[in-house]
Amino acid sequence: MRPNILSLATLGLATSAMADYMVVYQYCYFTCTYMGDFVTDFGRYYFDMSDGCRGSTAVPGMTELCIDYRNDRAHFKFSHQGNKRCMRITGDNSEDCGIASCRNIYFSEVSCNWRLPADEVEEWDGQEGEADWPALESVSATVVASTAVPAASGEAQV
Repeated sequence: MRPNILSLATLGLATSAMADYMVVYQYCYFTCTYMGDFVTDFGRYYFDMSDGCRGSTAVPGMTELCIDYRNDRAHFKFSHQGNKRCMRITGDNSEDCGIASCRNIYFSEVSCNWRLPADEVEEWDGQEGEADWPALESVSATVVASTAVPAASGEAQV
């Protein structure tokens, strides 16, 4: 018996369609803590999910995870993948925690539709793209002119 191509394609889509997601458990009493589960096809990984970027997590192969609660988004990158992958907050619900505040925040994987970091910006139709800068204590940048600017030599420029 020989399987047909449609059956193989359906099987391939069914086994690879599971997108990664996160569930963050926010607990606030004077200050807030953010612990959560990052869920992949290979397991569930529990670790600190505070706002900001981190280079290492409990997830094997993950090289970067950035969470931006103010803008309801996150992105992450694995060592074997060339591009970052993005998530948005797709739901949340509050729980009764007595005098504390408790909330579950759900992130689902989405296409990356916000501005890219400067090293990933491409030009299109002669327009330069915009870039969001990562939240760092200090940022340095090198500015390069898009057209050549001659150095002052004392000679007339034509």
